Amino acid sequence: MSQLARIALEYEIPAKRLQMAMNAQLPDDIQLMHCEPCSQQFNPHTISSEKEYHYYFSLSQLTNPVFNDIIGCELGHPLDKFSHQERFEKMTEACRLFVGTHDFQNYCNKDKKTVSTVRTVTKCDIHSANFSPLAENIYYIKICSNGFLRYMVRFIVGALFEVFKGRVELEDISNYLNSYQSKRLSLKAKSKGLHLISITAK
Repeated sequence: MSQLARIALEYEIPAKRLQMAMNAQLPDDIQLMHCEPCSQQFNPHTISSEKEYHYYFSLSQLTNPVFNDIIGCELGHPLDKFSHQERFEKMTEACRLFVGTHDFQNYCNKDKKTVSTVRTVTKCDIHSANFSPLAENIYYIKICSNGFLRYMVRFIVGALFEVFKGRVELEDISNYLNSYQSKRLSLKAKSKGLHLISITAK
Protein backbone atom coordinates (compact mmCIF):
# COMPACT_ATOMS: atom_id res chain seq x y z
CA MET A 1 0.00 0.00 0.00
CA SER A 2 1.12 3.55 -0.69
CA GLN A 3 -0.21 6.39 1.46
CA LEU A 4 0.45 10.10 1.92
CA ALA A 5 0.42 11.93 5.24
CA ARG A 6 1.39 15.29 6.72
CA ILE A 7 2.62 15.98 10.22
CA ALA A 8 3.21 19.30 12.00
CA LEU A 9 6.20 19.60 14.35
CA GLU A 10 7.06 22.25 16.92
CA TYR A 11 10.63 22.50 15.65
CA GLU A 12 12.53 21.59 12.48
CA ILE A 13 14.08 18.14 12.11
CA PRO A 14 16.10 17.01 9.05
CA ALA A 15 13.86 14.89 6.84
CA LYS A 16 16.21 11.89 6.72
CA ARG A 17 16.63 11.89 10.48
CA LEU A 18 12.87 12.08 11.00
CA GLN A 19 12.33 9.19 8.59
CA MET A 20 14.84 6.99 10.41
CA ALA A 21 13.41 7.87 13.83
CA MET A 22 9.84 7.11 12.79
CA ASN A 23 10.76 3.82 11.11
CA ALA A 24 12.51 2.75 14.30
CA GLN A 25 9.19 3.08 16.14
CA LEU A 26 6.92 1.60 13.47
CA PRO A 27 6.11 -2.13 13.18
CA ASP A 28 7.94 -4.13 10.50
CA ASP A 29 4.97 -4.14 8.12
CA ILE A 30 4.64 -0.32 8.14
CA GLN A 31 7.54 1.82 6.92
CA LEU A 32 8.02 5.47 5.97
CA MET A 33 9.49 5.33 2.45
CA HIS A 34 10.05 9.05 1.83
CA CYS A 35 10.01 12.23 3.88
CA GLU A 36 10.40 15.86 2.82
CA PRO A 37 9.40 19.36 4.04
CA CYS A 38 6.11 20.80 2.78
CA SER A 39 4.11 24.00 3.05
CA GLN A 40 1.28 24.50 5.54
CA GLN A 41 -1.14 24.46 2.61
CA PHE A 42 -0.20 20.89 1.64
CA ASN A 43 -3.20 18.59 2.18
CA PRO A 44 -3.01 14.91 1.12
CA HIS A 45 -6.80 14.80 0.79
CA THR A 46 -7.00 17.61 -1.77
CA ILE A 47 -3.78 17.31 -3.79
CA SER A 48 -4.16 13.69 -4.85
CA SER A 49 -4.74 13.09 -8.55
CA GLU A 50 -5.95 9.50 -8.14
CA LYS A 51 -6.93 7.14 -5.37
CA GLU A 52 -7.19 3.37 -5.59
CA TYR A 53 -9.62 1.43 -3.41
CA HIS A 54 -10.04 -2.32 -3.04
CA TYR A 55 -13.18 -3.93 -1.64
CA TYR A 56 -12.68 -7.55 -0.56
CA PHE A 57 -15.45 -10.13 -0.66
CA SER A 58 -15.96 -13.89 -0.78
CA LEU A 59 -18.22 -16.04 -2.96
CA SER A 60 -18.67 -18.58 -0.18
CA GLN A 61 -18.69 -18.76 3.59
CA LEU A 62 -15.26 -18.20 5.07
CA THR A 63 -13.75 -21.17 6.85
CA ASN A 64 -10.53 -19.42 7.86
CA PRO A 65 -10.95 -16.70 10.53
CA VAL A 66 -7.67 -15.09 9.41
CA PHE A 67 -9.56 -13.20 6.69
CA ASN A 68 -12.49 -12.00 8.81
CA ASP A 69 -11.00 -8.54 9.28
CA ILE A 70 -10.54 -7.78 5.58
CA ILE A 71 -13.63 -9.37 4.02
CA GLY A 72 -16.70 -7.14 3.79
CA CYS A 73 -19.25 -9.59 2.39
CA GLU A 74 -19.89 -13.28 1.77
CA LEU A 75 -22.11 -13.28 -1.32
CA GLY A 76 -23.32 -16.87 -1.14
CA HIS A 77 -25.65 -18.07 -3.89
CA PRO A 78 -27.49 -15.95 -6.50
CA LEU A 79 -31.21 -15.56 -5.83
CA ASP A 80 -32.22 -16.62 -9.35
CA LYS A 81 -31.65 -19.64 -11.63
CA PHE A 82 -28.22 -18.49 -12.80
CA SER A 83 -25.00 -20.07 -11.58
CA HIS A 84 -22.20 -18.47 -9.59
CA GLN A 85 -20.13 -18.15 -12.77
CA GLU A 86 -22.91 -16.54 -14.82
CA ARG A 87 -23.71 -13.99 -12.13
CA PHE A 88 -20.02 -13.31 -11.55
CA GLU A 89 -19.60 -12.55 -15.26
CA LYS A 90 -22.64 -10.25 -15.12
CA MET A 91 -21.11 -8.41 -12.17
CA THR A 92 -17.88 -8.00 -14.17
CA GLU A 93 -19.89 -6.49 -17.03
CA ALA A 94 -21.53 -4.09 -14.59
CA CYS A 95 -18.08 -2.93 -13.42
CA ARG A 96 -17.28 -1.67 -16.93
CA LEU A 97 -20.35 0.59 -16.91
CA PHE A 98 -18.86 2.68 -14.10
CA VAL A 99 -15.65 3.42 -16.03
CA GLY A 100 -15.55 6.89 -17.57
CA THR A 101 -16.89 10.31 -16.60
CA HIS A 102 -20.37 10.12 -15.07
CA ASP A 103 -22.64 11.94 -12.66
CA PHE A 104 -22.53 9.76 -9.54
CA GLN A 105 -25.34 11.61 -7.77
CA ASN A 106 -27.20 8.31 -7.24
CA TYR A 107 -24.11 6.54 -5.94
CA CYS A 108 -23.15 8.79 -3.03
CA ASN A 109 -24.32 10.78 -0.03
CA LYS A 110 -24.23 14.43 -1.02
CA ASP A 111 -23.36 17.14 1.48
CA LYS A 112 -23.60 20.92 1.33
CA LYS A 113 -19.94 21.27 0.34
CA THR A 114 -20.32 19.12 -2.78
CA VAL A 115 -20.24 21.43 -5.80
CA SER A 116 -20.41 18.71 -8.46
CA THR A 117 -21.13 15.00 -8.35
CA VAL A 118 -19.40 14.37 -11.68
CA ARG A 119 -16.35 12.14 -11.30
CA THR A 120 -14.09 10.13 -13.60
CA VAL A 121 -13.54 6.46 -12.78
CA THR A 122 -10.46 5.15 -14.58
CA LYS A 123 -10.70 1.53 -13.42
CA CYS A 124 -13.42 -0.70 -12.04
CA ASP A 125 -12.79 -4.42 -12.25
CA ILE A 126 -12.65 -7.62 -10.23
CA HIS A 127 -9.51 -9.55 -9.29
CA SER A 128 -8.74 -12.76 -7.47
CA ALA A 129 -7.10 -12.11 -4.10
CA ASN A 130 -4.02 -14.27 -4.54
CA PHE A 131 -2.16 -12.96 -1.50
CA SER A 132 -2.42 -16.39 0.17
CA PRO A 133 -2.98 -20.00 -0.94
CA LEU A 134 -5.70 -20.05 1.73
CA ALA A 135 -7.58 -17.17 0.06
CA GLU A 136 -9.64 -19.38 -2.23
CA ASN A 137 -12.88 -17.77 -3.45
CA ILE A 138 -11.76 -14.37 -2.14
CA TYR A 139 -11.86 -11.49 -4.60
CA TYR A 140 -11.62 -7.73 -4.61
CA ILE A 141 -13.23 -4.96 -6.62
CA LYS A 142 -10.60 -2.42 -7.68
CA ILE A 143 -11.84 1.15 -8.23
CA CYS A 144 -9.63 4.08 -9.24
CA SER A 145 -10.79 7.68 -9.65
CA ASN A 146 -9.58 11.27 -9.71
CA GLY A 147 -11.89 11.95 -6.79
CA PHE A 148 -14.48 10.12 -4.73
CA LEU A 149 -17.73 11.35 -3.24
CA ARG A 150 -18.93 10.37 0.23
CA TYR A 151 -19.72 6.63 0.30
CA MET A 152 -19.32 6.49 -3.50
CA VAL A 153 -17.25 3.30 -3.51
CA ARG A 154 -19.55 1.56 -1.04
CA PHE A 155 -22.68 2.41 -3.07
CA ILE A 156 -21.01 1.19 -6.27
CA VAL A 157 -19.98 -2.05 -4.57
CA GLY A 158 -23.46 -2.44 -3.06
CA ALA A 159 -25.00 -2.15 -6.54
CA LEU A 160 -22.53 -4.70 -7.94
CA PHE A 161 -23.44 -7.16 -5.20
CA GLU A 162 -27.12 -6.74 -6.11
CA VAL A 163 -26.22 -7.57 -9.72
CA PHE A 164 -24.63 -10.80 -8.51
CA LYS A 165 -27.73 -11.66 -6.49
CA GLY A 166 -29.96 -11.02 -9.50
CA ARG A 167 -31.92 -8.11 -8.00
CA VAL A 168 -30.30 -5.44 -10.21
CA GLU A 169 -29.67 -5.61 -13.95
CA LEU A 170 -27.12 -3.83 -16.17
CA GLU A 171 -29.84 -1.50 -17.45
CA ASP A 172 -30.51 -0.37 -13.89
CA ILE A 173 -26.83 0.49 -13.39
CA SER A 174 -26.86 2.62 -16.55
CA ASN A 175 -30.13 4.36 -15.67
CA TYR A 176 -28.76 5.39 -12.29
CA LEU A 177 -25.66 6.83 -13.99
CA ASN A 178 -27.63 8.73 -16.63
CA SER A 179 -30.32 10.53 -14.62
CA TYR A 180 -31.40 11.39 -11.08
CA GLN A 181 -33.42 8.68 -9.31
CA SER A 182 -35.44 9.32 -6.17
CA LYS A 183 -35.03 5.75 -4.90
CA ARG A 184 -31.74 4.10 -3.96
CA LEU A 185 -30.60 1.31 -6.27
CA SER A 186 -29.05 -0.57 -3.37
CA LEU A 187 -27.77 -0.25 0.14
CA LYS A 188 -24.15 0.76 0.51
CA ALA A 189 -21.73 -2.06 1.20
CA LYS A 190 -20.34 -2.46 4.71
CA SER A 191 -17.31 -0.36 5.59
CA LYS A 192 -15.42 -3.53 6.55
CA GLY A 193 -13.90 -4.81 3.34
CA LEU A 194 -13.01 -1.37 1.98
CA HIS A 195 -9.30 -0.53 1.86
CA LEU A 196 -7.55 2.56 0.49
CA ILE A 197 -4.57 1.08 -1.35
CA SER A 198 -2.75 4.05 -2.84
CA ILE A 199 -2.81 7.80 -3.38
CA THR A 200 -1.04 9.24 -6.41
CA ALA A 201 -0.01 12.86 -5.86
CA LYS A 202 0.09 15.50 -8.57
